[in-house]
Amino acid sequence: MALAPDWQGGSGLTAGASFLQGKHSMDKQPRSQRHRTFKGGSISYAGAASTDCIIRNMSDTGACLEVSNTSGVPDNFKLIIKPEILTRSCEVVWRTEQRIGVRFK
Repeated sequence: MALAPDWQGGSGLTAGASFLQGKHSMDKQPRSQRHRTFKGGSISYAGAASTDCIIRNMSDTGACLEVSNTSGVPDNFKLIIKPEILTRSCEVVWRTEQRIGVRFK
């Protein structure tokens, strides 16, 4: 969750933003423990199209994937985890220019 900057000239967070973040995180259900990885993967979509990726961390419920550019990656796809050749159906939860957070379906 991104926090609101202090737009009144300060460099820190506003007291309200800090308070809201703490309250919000208490309301969330805890997610599965993420484990750092450095595995190869392939994002498969639209039939035969695919994009190589690096799996940066993974849990039973999702993963963080690194790609050269996320713009062409759809919101739903199959992740092929190498070298095990496991396949997981994924839904994008968040994305940046080079990383994608996914939830396993």
